[in-house]
Amino acid sequence: LCFAASDAGNALLKAAFEEREATKTYLAVVDGPGDLQKRGGVLRAPVAGAPAETAYDIVKSTREGTVVECRPKTGRTHQIRAHLAGAGCPLRGDARYGCGVDRQANRALLHCASIRLPDGRRFAAAAPPDMATSAVDR
Repeated sequence: LCFAASDAGNALLKAAFEEREATKTYLAVVDGPGDLQKRGGVLRAPVAGAPAETAYDIVKSTREGTVVECRPKTGRTHQIRAHLAGAGCPLRGDARYGCGVDRQANRALLHCASIRLPDGRRFAAAAPPDMATSAVDR
């Protein structure tokens, strides 16, 4: 979540997201690597009938799961979840786009790791403990 301290700041922040000038980076824990390329790539598929694009890189992959860094180019609701499921590797614990039954995850394992604003400021949040313990750090 991003909050502005003033109305003017809120207008600038809103514009940065609407004009796709803010960069968001997410971490996702998935089964597989599915159809994802080891060197990374771009997933392009409509989400809710609108064009959507998500760039990704594989962070770590083991027999137990894969950590994927995702950078949505568009901001569709459920975009990352839909794109990863479409590539054959739904988020662990995702009841809508995956099986939802995962003894290691009681929620969809998707975390916004950082947001970079157009002025260069970057805000980062460490991944919660269940991201590390649920898939690949056993």
